[in-house]
Amino acid sequence: MLTTDFLTIFVGGFGPFISETDIVEYFQQFGIIMSIVLKKDSNKGINKGYCFITLDSVEAVKDILTQNHFLDGRQVDCAVAHSGTKKNDDIDYLVNHRVCVKGLSKDITQED
Repeated sequence: MLTTDFLTIFVGGFGPFISETDIVEYFQQFGIIMSIVLKKDSNKGINKGYCFITLDSVEAVKDILTQNHFLDGRQVDCAVAHSGTKKNDDIDYLVNHRVCVKGLSKDITQED
């Protein structure tokens, strides 16, 4: 079972011109967003394609982790954010059993 130690998620793989507002508007449907940290390139002023979102409940995190998400037409990766120092079987399961597959043709089928 996830605990309140795991209310922050990593979201990555979105384009450099997605705004914090775009991210909040999409993810607020799952729960109250307590904070968001959008990482930006300090030289170019555009985002680096990932952020950290802290939500108000474990249920919101579970809902996000069990679905596919798209921002501006791109599928984004969502995972529980952790420092690597916290050990918990449940969170290790969630983090270690997610697969990211990128660069597939749009013509690919379920059978492929």
